[in-house]
Amino acid sequence: YDFANMIFSYAVEAGLLECVPGLTPVTSAEFPQVAMRPKWSVLETGKVNRVFNIQPASFEGSLRTVIDQIKTRAKK
Repeated sequence: YDFANMIFSYAVEAGLLECVPGLTPVTSAEFPQVAMRPKWSVLETGKVNRVFNIQPASFEGSLRTVIDQIKTRAKK
């Protein structure tokens, strides 16, 4: 829900959408799946940071980059 809302919000800011569509948050339990899903999981980047001395970009910044690319391509 949060990520979808962020995508739509950035698209509105970029002028790709007029407004954020209505979203309804749901729990994972409402969508039964064969595989068990963790309640909370994040990508641990500590080792790659130490070994390769790199810092991954934030997903927010990367999402803005993608939305900007979509906007640029939509103008063509």
